[in-house]
Amino acid sequence: MNSLYQRLRLRDFRLVSAFFCLCGDFLAAKYIWDRFTNKKLFNMIFNQFMQIQGMDPMPGLQKEIFKLLINSLILMLGFIILIHIFVYVFYIYNKKFAFHYIKILSWFGSFGALFVGIKLLSSNFLWGALIVIQGLLYFYSAYGLKRFPIPVDQK
Repeated sequence: MNSLYQRLRLRDFRLVSAFFCLCGDFLAAKYIWDRFTNKKLFNMIFNQFMQIQGMDPMPGLQKEIFKLLINSLILMLGFIILIHIFVYVFYIYNKKFAFHYIKILSWFGSFGALFVGIKLLSSNFLWGALIVIQGLLYFYSAYGLKRFPIPVDQK
């Protein structure tokens, strides 16, 4: 494993690990998008909810609520990715808070992605495999942070 890091300089590792984390953000966003924008599933849940509540929805309400869901999802995922891009830029430029954020993200992401990916392998092999691979990329970044720690301020 150390041979993977020996060829890299600090700046190169930071770029690679930030890129791997950004890939993880886009993969997670795509997975969430696919899960929450399933119109057939939304219609089924919406109709069940209306039946349980004993309500008769106004015409077009279901369509408008689905649009609201889509717009909220776009805003939320876009905002999260934008914040992460800023953190990755700060990380590349040696900001301590960003280093700690990437460290936590990488460790939790590596184990979380591996567990979720392994669980998904049986029901959706493609997504499961992609998430397991992303977990390994997170692990590469997390383990590399030990080899390339944030430089200590010298006074």
